[in-house]
Amino acid sequence: MKFSILKGIVMGTVLWITGVALAGPPVDLWKPGEIWLAAEYGIVNRLLPAESTLGTTGDPMPSRSNRAILKAGYTIYPYLDLFGQLGFADLKINSHDPTFNDFQSDMTIAWGGGIKTGYAFPEWKVGTSLTNTVLSFSSSGEVSNQLRRVVNRYQWTEIQTELAVSYQLTSLTPFLGIEKTWLTGSHHIDDYFMGRRQPRPDDRETYSDPGQNLRPLAGLSLHAPGGYSVYLKASGLKSDELAVMIGVCQGSK
Repeated sequence: MKFSILKGIVMGTVLWITGVALAGPPVDLWKPGEIWLAAEYGIVNRLLPAESTLGTTGDPMPSRSNRAILKAGYTIYPYLDLFGQLGFADLKINSHDPTFNDFQSDMTIAWGGGIKTGYAFPEWKVGTSLTNTVLSFSSSGEVSNQLRRVVNRYQWTEIQTELAVSYQLTSLTPFLGIEKTWLTGSHHIDDYFMGRRQPRPDDRETYSDPGQNLRPLAGLSLHAPGGYSVYLKASGLKSDELAVMIGVCQGSK
């Protein structure tokens, strides 16, 4: 009950703020001592490293995650922000493995944080930003029939670096850049046959994937009165690696 109430509050806040303004600042640089708040909704597609089963390795598995995240940051030094993030994320992974069978989970709590730095060149209306972010969440789901039940649990962690260059117009800031994501975590399987858990030599897989591609990044931030800005951000070119984010941010300017 408490979890449902918390989930409703976060989702409602994201939708309410996004309706008040429309877009946020991945590239905005604040003044020291300022606090900023942001609400973000995104859809992230990633190719998950193939797992090894009985000495064989299959094809990478496409995944999709929906996220609703609240962020809070504080500028501790000119062009240096520290921020935390808390919200919800789900996970869906497609696979032809009969012990996996298209894993899908409901939204669970996601948490993380990051650091953003950069430099502005006011005379040219150009800004640069470098953002490093960590986001983690746990997901579980099961498939079953009359004889068998398989429970899959994932511990999912993304470590992401974004480098962007922006150009400041009157009320609009478009930006371009690149991003790199590292995936790490574990996959645990509990396999039951007729109610009895089956021993498995490989019931837990750890994975680390430094081989994700460098992806192009593009977006824009629309500035509104009161320190609000609404942003749209997208990265990747292929459908199985595309990530799209929309959000709104308000700084204590």
